[in-house]
Amino acid sequence: MKKLNEKYFVLKDLRQIAVVSEMITLVRWYNLVGKCYADLWNHAVRRFADRSFMEFEGEVWTFRDMEKYSNRFARFLKSRGIGKGDVIAIMMENCPNFVGMWLGAAKVGAVAALINYNLRGAQLVHSILVAKCKLVFVGRRCMPNLASARADLLASASPPHEYFVLGASQRDLQWGQSLDDILLGDALQEKPKFRSGPTPAEWRAGVTMDSPLLLVYTSGTTGLPKAATIKHSRVYVSGKTFSAFFHIRPDDRVYSTLPLYHSACGVASVGMAIETGCTLLIKRKFSQSTFWADCVAERATAIQYIGELCRYLLQGAPSPYDQAHKVRLAFGNGLRPDIWVEFQKRFNIPEIGEFYGSTEGNAVMFNFCDRDEAVGAVGHMGPICHMAAGMHLVPYDVNKDEVIRESNGFCRECKPGEVGELLAKIFPGDPVRTFSGYYGNEAGTKSKIMTDVFSKGDAYFRTGDLLRRDEKGYWYFVDRIGDTFRWKGENVSTAEVEAAIAKFPGITEVTAYGAAIPGTDGRACMVAITLDHSISQESFSWNEFAKFVTTHLPGYMVPIFVRILPKLELTSTFKHQKTELRNQGANPVGHPAAKSLFVLSADRGTYEPLTEVAWEKLLQRMRMGEKQLKPSQL
Repeated sequence: MKKLNEKYFVLKDLRQIAVVSEMITLVRWYNLVGKCYADLWNHAVRRFADRSFMEFEGEVWTFRDMEKYSNRFARFLKSRGIGKGDVIAIMMENCPNFVGMWLGAAKVGAVAALINYNLRGAQLVHSILVAKCKLVFVGRRCMPNLASARADLLASASPPHEYFVLGASQRDLQWGQSLDDILLGDALQEKPKFRSGPTPAEWRAGVTMDSPLLLVYTSGTTGLPKAATIKHSRVYVSGKTFSAFFHIRPDDRVYSTLPLYHSACGVASVGMAIETGCTLLIKRKFSQSTFWADCVAERATAIQYIGELCRYLLQGAPSPYDQAHKVRLAFGNGLRPDIWVEFQKRFNIPEIGEFYGSTEGNAVMFNFCDRDEAVGAVGHMGPICHMAAGMHLVPYDVNKDEVIRESNGFCRECKPGEVGELLAKIFPGDPVRTFSGYYGNEAGTKSKIMTDVFSKGDAYFRTGDLLRRDEKGYWYFVDRIGDTFRWKGENVSTAEVEAAIAKFPGITEVTAYGAAIPGTDGRACMVAITLDHSISQESFSWNEFAKFVTTHLPGYMVPIFVRILPKLELTSTFKHQKTELRNQGANPVGHPAAKSLFVLSADRGTYEPLTEVAWEKLLQRMRMGEKQLKPSQL
């Protein structure tokens, strides 16, 4: 039995299947008795009332504190006519109030749309309108971005009813209403306007674990941001699986600098704290220079990462805090194999918990790295778990940008070591393996479903990712396919970049793609453009173009590189041919169009020729430890 287990991981598979089976059984039971996630939260409050739930900038929010705040917020929503199925927008930097708001929304059966606070202009307008948000809640620091979209929102057919600002008093606001003054009362009031006691269960009557709870936005492969529907069951499942597979304990203190509008922190880590009673330590933003000092000061025992974060930390100068902490576990996704061992060794982290998954998808796998052969893997499944999970790799033609089907019309599964697109079978009604789709976007939902894959009538979720697996059951991420690439921890949709830049005077065509920069994870945004016949690359308004893109695009979408072309090649279906452009990249050394390459300058705030000297300066800054590439620093 021992040899059988070592070869086929029978016991490990059975433990994982037991955890998942328990979750599925409980979700179905909760649905049968009319429970939703708000009820599970109430149960957590009874268990962990005075334990620290979240800590932020010196503030300690116990479970009881969060309960009181969310109850006040729920009553406020009820006073504004918000109830079952209504959507509110939350757009703010990390703070405990963020979580309190969506918990409060859950208590009245409403849905919270978690808006990326980096968005502005048309992207922000779309994100709010596609979800039909009735109320918008914005943090004071995020008001300038919301202001860029306010006129278009007001002019729309169905604008939000009201706007509320967190972190400002009414006398300091030119527009919007102060949530602080309304929710807690001003200095002249002896008591808050809204009570903090338990909310009536009938306020959420008819809301089940299958009801939508959150909308989390993903760029996808094309078009504007898509609102992925996160059901009550998905939040529960995320907290339960992450806690179980990464061995999270009640006395753990989990440190995360990731944004709460992302599912990694805002759903999985928050869910872990609610599930186990552990403490979530959140920061407003990531800081390379203070990361480990914070871990020491906050007594962190676990940290959450994305791949780029690990590389930034390695680029930092050695510090006495590097190993003075008590962190036993680093968990997240995107820790690349080339820095995995170095990261673990330099910062003395005993355990790595790598996972694979997407906000909207049903393909999730975990790799609790407990042996050397697991280094670099995004997940592990033995034969039993693999069969039960319904996840398969199928051959993919990168040049044709399509899955390869056999002569019989069906796909074949990739052999060990062969790269293919990961597909995950959709099991309707299964809280773990279903696909809830995109809110208000039927076409986007259908585009992620592939049918008749291995047999007539089956349906699979398309991840859009290329992976490979080995004979021992370890799965490895290879690359993203399509038009989306990752930069600074965000998905960059080339369609969004192209739509914004196409509006700049003098540009006749534009195509966007990712360009590799040695020493960084992901790909930096690069655009190839054609100019009006009356404009040359020397006479093009580079200063104005730089101002335009930094104003109309989030920082992670701003083109770092620009290439001028006489024309853009098209495919037979009239799509821009990007494969060759991506392959040629941005490195001017030996580039076939070196004299037509430009880079966003750190010193001048404009674009300048990308010479070999400029390229070397860029690489030098990376080697010296730039924690991230900001447009103003390139």
